Amino acid sequence: MRQVSVPRKSIADKLLLELECAGGNGDYLVVYDFSVGRGGRIPLRFYRNLRILIERLGGVDFVQKSVLLCKGKKAALAVAKLVEHYGGNVRIFQVVERDVESC
Repeated sequence: MRQVSVPRKSIADKLLLELECAGGNGDYLVVYDFSVGRGGRIPLRFYRNLRILIERLGGVDFVQKSVLLCKGKKAALAVAKLVEHYGGNVRIFQVVERDVESC
């Protein structure tokens, strides 16, 4: 009898399950950074899992290399938890839009 291997769930899938009931509307900025020493690198798996999160959640766009604009609290928390999983530092900021009037 042939054994069928079940693929392991990605960390992205696990985070989405964990945050299934997380709610909250609005826009959030997620700012992250990895302290990599001389010649160090951010693991490629981080980027693969980030791509999975972005595809599955939708509403997540890069503002800069380490800054993402997320539609909804669930997306922001998922990205933040992914960064923490890979040892990065992360902050979440809620976006408040204001009209800027000139003098």
